[in-house]
Amino acid sequence: MSNMQFSVNPEAVISNIFNTDIQARMYCKCKYSHDPEEFLKALKRYEDANIIGIPTVTSFMKKYPNVFKNTHLITSRHNVFEDITSLAPYFYTNVADDKIKSTMNIIGDVSEEEIENMQAFFQDFHQLSENPEIQAIIQETEAYKREIQRLWKRNESEVLNYIEEILGYKPEIQGETEINVMCPNVNTNKVVYGPSHTKTNSQKTYFLFSEREATSSPEKIIASIAHFVVHQQILPYKLTMTKEKKETFHAFIKFLTNKEIYYMLKQDSFSPLEVVTPRENAKVMAKVYPYWLGYRYRMDTNPVDQITKAIARDKAYVHTLAKTSKKRKLYEDYAFDQLDAHKIAKFTATFFKYKKNRTLYEWNDAIRLQDSDNIYKKEDGLKTIPDEECSK
Repeated sequence: MSNMQFSVNPEAVISNIFNTDIQARMYCKCKYSHDPEEFLKALKRYEDANIIGIPTVTSFMKKYPNVFKNTHLITSRHNVFEDITSLAPYFYTNVADDKIKSTMNIIGDVSEEEIENMQAFFQDFHQLSENPEIQAIIQETEAYKREIQRLWKRNESEVLNYIEEILGYKPEIQGETEINVMCPNVNTNKVVYGPSHTKTNSQKTYFLFSEREATSSPEKIIASIAHFVVHQQILPYKLTMTKEKKETFHAFIKFLTNKEIYYMLKQDSFSPLEVVTPRENAKVMAKVYPYWLGYRYRMDTNPVDQITKAIARDKAYVHTLAKTSKKRKLYEDYAFDQLDAHKIAKFTATFFKYKKNRTLYEWNDAIRLQDSDNIYKKEDGLKTIPDEECSK
């Protein structure tokens, strides 16, 4: 079983509320700067979704213009509360304020004199959790945390067994990890590291997490947590990995967890590609996709047949998406028609011929994304799906 704890950190939740409120307002301001009517409509949509316009939050932001109107801390591209939320592991320690001040100084280039003038802000920020309106949000988040925790515990064994089946061995669970649950009015998905554990001298890993309930599903939540467990406790990056190898390895983890676990759990799912992962690098995912299929079905009695079926399944799903949709665009480099199931299976079988239990690390090291001869029917390689085929 995974070494997993679940918690709610009120000050992290509050900071994340500020972060998402600012992000939403800045997004509307940038996108509709020349259309006041659409700008107001967009703000209203966010307000109806309870992302902006929480009275206590709005009044607090107005009370401290030296923070919330400080262009060093709040810009259209970034705001300091995203960084403050990442300090969740340090909240309620005696170094919390020092960490926040240091972040303001480094990220926003705010002078020590300016920070000294923010003492009232820090004091009131720490007391926000006592406000009845904020307390109601924290209680909602606590209930959401209990729901997620029950969901994971109920499915944990099945998920980890499935992952072991694909990996071909029972991995060792390592490290200390904790899921800090955020308010479910927005999507939050971020890994941060806390101070070293005094006994083990190892860093504890935290997952700041929430899935907007209106668009989420239990299967997606479980798959997201599985990603965190696998990537932090089972298959973490190795220090020797290059940036490119980290990117491809992370793509494998996304296919293994977010997409495959979702597909396994959701029985009416059309394809694993239904899931779009946070900050998905579509081009890297497209290049890794055939190698993932080779790895996924390497131990099957007829891998060619399974790979062929998977390609047909995923291609059919992509064809159901609107041609102009953002989601369709994510899959434009998958080149389903150019993939050769026989080549993929043969290349994979050759690698695993003498050592069936080679690890995903070794497979990631072995593949060369530029060697299209191993997986494609033609040397001209990556092509998008012809538009005229989409209606068939």
